[in-house]
Amino acid sequence: MAKYNLELLKIFYEVAKEGNVTRASENLFISQPAVSQSIKKLEDELGGTLFNRSNKGITLTSEGMELFSYVKSAFEILDKGEDEFENYRGLKKGCVKIGISTTLAKLILVEPLKNFHEDFPGVKIELVNGLTSDILEELERGKLDIVIFGGECENKKLEVREIGYLQHVFVYNKNFFNLENVKTNEELIKFPLILQNKNSNSRKLFDDMIKKKGVNEQDLTCTEVVSQELAKILASSGFGIGFVLKETIEKDDDLSILTLEEKIPEFRVSVARSSIFAPTIATKTFLKYLEN
Repeated sequence: MAKYNLELLKIFYEVAKEGNVTRASENLFISQPAVSQSIKKLEDELGGTLFNRSNKGITLTSEGMELFSYVKSAFEILDKGEDEFENYRGLKKGCVKIGISTTLAKLILVEPLKNFHEDFPGVKIELVNGLTSDILEELERGKLDIVIFGGECENKKLEVREIGYLQHVFVYNKNFFNLENVKTNEELIKFPLILQNKNSNSRKLFDDMIKKKGVNEQDLTCTEVVSQELAKILASSGFGIGFVLKETIEKDDDLSILTLEEKIPEFRVSVARSSIFAPTIATKTFLKYLEN
């Protein structure tokens, strides 16, 4: 017999479990003759008798009981596996691993995360913070399910979908700087600036802006920080003019927005997932919440 003929073993399991061909056929949704023929075929392939047949019904032979003990364990494990998969399919269990910066998490992730958790409390959410370059690398390696990031990404191994735009602004504390007459980038860069470090997409956006003006980066007076939150704190303390997302400015911040004649390009926000690793059921569902 070819090993692991699951169809015949399944029929044998049902007949042995029920001790009755009629009930087994009803459970399997096949005819009684088909059940009997399958048992006969299995016996022929095994070269032995599985059931004692009499006018009172059928009972397992000693060899049949031995086979049933193994088949029963196997199908119980398979049934448990199906139940477990159903839990994942029904989002009673699961996990979504999301890579995102702290700033974008505050601006974009809170509401969809809250709604998703209310609907599927059994699904675990793991948030990983870090620089865009680092978390996109983790995504490519299959360590994360999705990454939400700002800026551009040209990695062909990732599927990237745009979900919105944010706007950068220059902010300062009026108690330390009088910038009423500052209207251009050329005038602005004469003042001390607070920028995120070179690896951030926010900094890349700023660098592209000044390159178009022919400004030499070495002529800047610049303090580099790891986060937009720190840029805001230093700008509030009069340390310089910060380059941050407008959406992060709150009413109680001691900051003013500098209005320039030149428009700052919008900052695209996208969600990326691997084109190699298939998304989990939970991930596909969460993406719908995020895009809404």
